[in-house]
Amino acid sequence: MALWCHIFTLTLVGAARAWFERLLDGQITSWEDLAKKFTQQFSQQRRHISDTADILNVVRKDNETLEDFITRFNQEGLNIGGVSEELLRAAFRQNVKCDDLIRNLTGRDGMPQRWNDVMTAAKRYARMEKSLGKELAKNDARNDINRARQGKRISSVWSRLNNEKNLATYDSSIDR
Repeated sequence: MALWCHIFTLTLVGAARAWFERLLDGQITSWEDLAKKFTQQFSQQRRHISDTADILNVVRKDNETLEDFITRFNQEGLNIGGVSEELLRAAFRQNVKCDDLIRNLTGRDGMPQRWNDVMTAAKRYARMEKSLGKELAKNDARNDINRARQGKRISSVWSRLNNEKNLATYDSSIDR
């Protein structure tokens, strides 16, 4: 073995050292061979082999917009490769966490059979949600304010009733 190979092995620690020690005698014949095998073992660019069922693990995060999730879901589906349209539809439906979108997609006839039709409808819904989001947020804020005001009215009515009940109890105790 070349001098470079011997010097290189002295620098190895941890997983690299364990990998090198497990190599059989004669498996490495030159510096080029060592470099190639080392790179194959420890390269960050090494392609991860995915199972098509991994698409089921692509779940919408709590703080993720619908539009961002659709983009990420499609990208993951492409990275995994070989995922059937039926599995894509099932995984998307399960993991999108947006009941309104699912109701919109399924309608009376169920979810579209073609994945492209599902994505076209989902993207359209996401764009609509995004454009209406500010208006919906304003409406939600108004509804929260109205609920709070109504809650105060209810609590003030409740407190009046309690006060009247307490006064009646007090008045009846005085009459005795």
